[in-house]
Amino acid sequence: VEIMSQLLPLSLGQRLLWALDRLRGESGALNCPSMCHVEGTIELGQLQNALNELVAMHSALRTTIVPGRSVRQQINSLSSPVSIRFEDLDRKDRDVLKNEFIKKELSTRIDPTVSPIRVSLLKLGTTSFLLIINVHHIVTDLISSHILIEDLAEILNRKIKLNSSSQNMEAPKVSWDNEAFCNWQLEQIQVEGFSRQQRYWFERLAGMSPIASPLKAERLDRNGSTGLIEVSIDKNVRARLDEIAQKTQSSSFVVLLAVLYSMAFEQAGEKDFSVASLFSSRTRPELRRTVGFLVNLLVLRIRLSDKPNFMDVVEQSRRAVLEGLNNADLPFQSLSPPPPRIKVRDNARIDDVVFHVVPNPIETVYGSESLRLNAIVPEVIGRFDLEIAIRPTQDEYIVRLSFNSSRLDENSAKKFVNDYVETAHRVANQPDKSMEHVYG
Repeated sequence: VEIMSQLLPLSLGQRLLWALDRLRGESGALNCPSMCHVEGTIELGQLQNALNELVAMHSALRTTIVPGRSVRQQINSLSSPVSIRFEDLDRKDRDVLKNEFIKKELSTRIDPTVSPIRVSLLKLGTTSFLLIINVHHIVTDLISSHILIEDLAEILNRKIKLNSSSQNMEAPKVSWDNEAFCNWQLEQIQVEGFSRQQRYWFERLAGMSPIASPLKAERLDRNGSTGLIEVSIDKNVRARLDEIAQKTQSSSFVVLLAVLYSMAFEQAGEKDFSVASLFSSRTRPELRRTVGFLVNLLVLRIRLSDKPNFMDVVEQSRRAVLEGLNNADLPFQSLSPPPPRIKVRDNARIDDVVFHVVPNPIETVYGSESLRLNAIVPEVIGRFDLEIAIRPTQDEYIVRLSFNSSRLDENSAKKFVNDYVETAHRVANQPDKSMEHVYG
């Protein structure tokens, strides 16, 4: 790989990811894989050429981190083919071997100072494969994962249609690459282009306190979240929550966040609290197909009356989210100076509890009749000490809680996620009923 001479600063979001990479050690918590089942006949050479074109198209996949007193990133030119690890698992115990391979691959750290990408292809049958494009999170995000699969499918099917890997083909359009985004963000910082957002967050979050959590104060395990629990919100409750979202002109994210706020109010009795969440900063049209880490950590604060009902909580959540989205270019960790009078209990951090809703790409199919790529959801390691990720399926909501087992035992984690589901059932059935602090 030939190194380009230009060194670029990290984006605001990348700085957080680099800090997390130093904290999480070798756990693989910062892996952000794109995975898909490949159905059809595919040659390793075809895939190799398609991946080369994909990496050439998206500079983030050629970006490495240069440590030092001032951490930088550099974009490399592609002068050698992308390495593919190939495993033939076409035998009786393939499911066991596949699951073992995936578990090991996703839990093995990618070193972004060497290469941000690692590719594996598992043969499961004559025309059945599993493709894993494992990328370090510092140069990608969930939306980017979908873009990579979409672009790879288009490249592969064009090559198959033309039956040639050497003919010139028009690649999918990328308006801004990761370099352009980083340069734009740096320019905005230098000309104080985020000053309005800075003022908003400074005023909005002054005197805030994080939402109460069951986490212990001490951190015994620096590798972060190791526990994982999944429960579901059944289709009847989901339907009622979706009706509330439609009635209040809100999103499912707003209503599901309001459930968490309601649980916190009933259990802790507090009326003013904040929750961290992850938002895409793709506010410009040029960024719609950019591969990179374009996610910011934002803090959403609400204030409730003495006896609010669920609809009141939804309205407060809706306002917090709308205002947050209008100021989503500036992540919380980049506020300088930080908001004053932040109330912190027991050494808790604002990002101890992180809440987000993720799309479900399981049924997403890219490709043609001759070759189909079916995107699937990998079980990645949690990146925060208590992370609530809710994924909508066709009928239900799947609530996934990942947690740092050194700060939260499994029984307490189960109680936390079960309390969330019970709260969802209760408020969905009686959204207009006043809520009260139910614990002493």
